Amino acid sequence: MASISRNAIAFVLGVCAAGPALAQSAERVAAHADWSVFVASDPKECYIVSPPKSSAAKRDGQAAEVQRGDIRLFVAFRPGENVSNEVSFTGGYPFREGGAVTTEDTFSLAGFTAAVEDAEARCR
Repeated sequence: MASISRNAIAFVLGVCAAGPALAQSAERVAAHADWSVFVASDPKECYIVSPPKSSAAKRDGQAAEVQRGDIRLFVAFRPGENVSNEVSFTGGYPFREGGAVTTEDTFSLAGFTAAVEDAEARCR
């Protein structure tokens, strides 16, 4: 279980807002087990993404039914901005301001290293 600070939540929400734009302009170029590699050309960006293998929403420590969008974990490379290995996460819904966030979102590491190395090589 991990706690996320309010600053981290603000960062994640910013990434969430950019996520759809990235997905529309990027092309899936490879898959490594549970991870996909995407490349966009203008500006140059490479990233890997994976959905969770499992996730559980809780409210006040109890299982809760929630409606949510896609949950994804990303690692991005943007050579034009001198960014590499930038990790971001979309939670599928906005987090409540001022509230504590805990996660039991489980992601597979199968193919992670190969996907990161592939994306990094494509963005050199």
